[in-house]
Amino acid sequence: MGESLYNSMLPGIVEDLKKQGLAVEDDGALVVYLEEFKNKEGEAMGVIVQKKMEVSFIRRPILPRQNTVMKP
Repeated sequence: MGESLYNSMLPGIVEDLKKQGLAVEDDGALVVYLEEFKNKEGEAMGVIVQKKMEVSFIRRPILPRQNTVMKP
C-alpha cells in the first residue's frame, strides 16, 4: 500500500479544498499555501495537491518492416 491507497479519495479532497478557498491554481497545478512555512523571501510555501495535467504524445518512428513475409 502506498499513494495508490489515496487515489480514489483525491477528487473529493480537491473539491473540498477548492470550496473552502484553501487550494488555488498556480501554473496549472493545484496548490495549498501554508502560512506556517515560509520560503527565504518570507512568502508562504506551497504544497502541491494535484500536479499539472499535461497531455503528451509519444511518437515512435515508423520503421520499414524489412524481412517481413505476408502470408495469405
